[in-house]
Amino acid sequence: MPRQIRALARKSALNARARENALIVIDNFSYDAPSTKQLLSLLGALGVADKKVLILTDGLKPNVFLSGRNLPRVHVMPYADVSTYHILWSDVVLVESNALGYELATVAEKPRTARAKPEGKSQRAAKAEAKAEAKAAKKSAAKKTTHKAEAKSAKPKAKAAKKPARKTASPKKKRK
Repeated sequence: MPRQIRALARKSALNARARENALIVIDNFSYDAPSTKQLLSLLGALGVADKKVLILTDGLKPNVFLSGRNLPRVHVMPYADVSTYHILWSDVVLVESNALGYELATVAEKPRTARAKPEGKSQRAAKAEAKAEAKAAKKSAAKKTTHKAEAKSAKPKAKAAKKPARKTASPKKKRK
């Protein structure tokens, strides 16, 4: 397969991940020693610990590779070696900014605020109540569309007068 076609397929796969908001650019992976725990905490902080993750680094980074090799849903490789298959295999792609050819400006982190628990209800009960409300809203929307469809079908339709089809004589073949 031509090199340009492979590059186009790789770009299309990355664009697909970007459209799905599954492409995350990270400033730098700088691990002094292999640490699976550190990589797992990074994935947890990003909220992608339960998904298939492809980590693309700028060149060979053995410490990052060794950190991710024990995790079954994580694949670490240099950006230059990635194929379309690897991108489409993953649910989320983490890319080092230097691999893309530019450096990121620093962004201040927003402090996390604790969620306020609903008063008098447990979180499970609140979720169940929210599900029930959503289900009720969905049923009422379905009823409205059903009533509209019934109202449309109940209206008598004016039938157009049909003209009788003209019979045309088939041309006769001339015999010699």
